Amino acid sequence: MVSKKYSAVLALYLPIAIFAFQTPHRGFIGSLYGRRLRAALTGKVSDLQGITNEDLQWWHSLSRNNTIDCSCGKFTETNVTDRWTDEGITSLNEYSWSVSLVSPGQSYAFCGGSLVNDRYVLTAASCVDGSIADGVEVLIGTWPRAHFLTPMVEPDELNLKMLIRKKVHRVILHPQYSKDHLDNNIALLRLYGPVPTYGNSDGVSPVCLPKPLQNFDSMNATSLVWRFHTDEEIIVPVKRTEVSSVVLSKEGCKSFNYSKEWERMPDTMICAKTDVPESSHPFFDSYDCPGDAGSALVVDGNGVKVQIGIDSWTPCYGRPKGIGVYTRVAEFIPWIELHISQDGRNCAY
Repeated sequence: MVSKKYSAVLALYLPIAIFAFQTPHRGFIGSLYGRRLRAALTGKVSDLQGITNEDLQWWHSLSRNNTIDCSCGKFTETNVTDRWTDEGITSLNEYSWSVSLVSPGQSYAFCGGSLVNDRYVLTAASCVDGSIADGVEVLIGTWPRAHFLTPMVEPDELNLKMLIRKKVHRVILHPQYSKDHLDNNIALLRLYGPVPTYGNSDGVSPVCLPKPLQNFDSMNATSLVWRFHTDEEIIVPVKRTEVSSVVLSKEGCKSFNYSKEWERMPDTMICAKTDVPESSHPFFDSYDCPGDAGSALVVDGNGVKVQIGIDSWTPCYGRPKGIGVYTRVAEFIPWIELHISQDGRNCAY
């Protein structure tokens, strides 16, 4: 009898393998579809030779077979944009694809993530390495204040009313991820059932994904981080803040010469620099930014937000010198598209 784990694997890869073996090309491994399947399984586009525009279109088409009338990357605001006027504080559902990863029944975000269609969340593998699906839940949507109530946070009924909590059905780590290095720090979470307000004009929408191998050097980017409040040695996240940064080239990032791991800077990573002062964050001397790892680094793409990075190894507010390191999403598009195309609904545009 085949276990549920292997049944899922067969259901995912067998149709693609059968389709590829049926192609008339000489030798599957060296064929057009063999090349595409290898890229989808490993997710690292730059490892392969002879990538063509047709290959890129084929990977992208995988997740466009089941679409609905909605747009990805909508940068929406509601009528309550003036509820909090603190500098940089995000408005309600301004980043509607943003999610928080929490323990079951809890509301303290141990990591972040982003909705890429109505059933899948993109995050860092380091956030869920060793986790089982039953040990992770997802809170969907972006709120200016924390998802939970503390003595330092006033009750916010609107937060609670709009909160969407989803259980995780499957944790999908990249097959080449290792906690010993920065490479391939990417994972997908398949949710139990679709997000209920997905695609609605006033509901949540997914973030847009970049094209494989797309270059973003020198572009302006933004990300969300938690601002914390300290009271009697208790530090809790209170507000989410938008932080602006500039994407660096690989050589520009390596020039900071921070560590041997930093100098290596694989092609699967991307760097961005911010000028946010470190003194404003209680964890500025730590590499453990509570709730921020796994979150999206986005750029503007013709009026919509495109996710180019996953917070992977980002020192809290400026060490060294305001540099954050992210998983380069464009490098893993084949792997992402293969998984999310199985049973998720995608926005048509």
